[in-house]
Amino acid sequence: MILATFITHYEFRKGVISGGVLFFYWLLLFCLGVVPFRSNIMRMQNAEQDVVEMFHVVVFYVSYGLAFLQLLLSLFSDVAARPEFRRSDRERQPLLGRYTPVGGGDLRKVSPEITAPFWLRMIFMWTTTMLLTGYRRELTFDDLWDLKPEDKCDEVVTRFENEWEKELERTKWK
Repeated sequence: MILATFITHYEFRKGVISGGVLFFYWLLLFCLGVVPFRSNIMRMQNAEQDVVEMFHVVVFYVSYGLAFLQLLLSLFSDVAARPEFRRSDRERQPLLGRYTPVGGGDLRKVSPEITAPFWLRMIFMWTTTMLLTGYRRELTFDDLWDLKPEDKCDEVVTRFENEWEKELERTKWK
């Protein structure tokens, strides 16, 4: 649980809106807890228990309930993790350091993939609004979202050129 707390804090600091590692952790913890959950119910119905055994059962049910709550919370994205999506300049100010605006600030054109929770990105549910718009009427350029910053040409070309230079250096004849 402590490791999950540190991972949550790390992902928030890095601007990850909804991480897959923690989603699968909470899902696995919840699914694997089903068998002990049922076993504890059956054991409580069939026999008398001492105080220590009852304490273990209560602690298990509390931790299992908290794991279920964490699983439910991981279904929603943490939009506040990305500074450019915060509403006011005061919210955009990081704890340590300076805030530098990332984009033009037009939140209507931001791709919903950026703000979608992990599980919605996995099943491409973030495209539903565009699909429904295209079903109802013909799509125009005004309907399209802006590209994610990491998918824009200047970022892709810069990364490609860096890797290309590394490859050229690696393959030089000596």
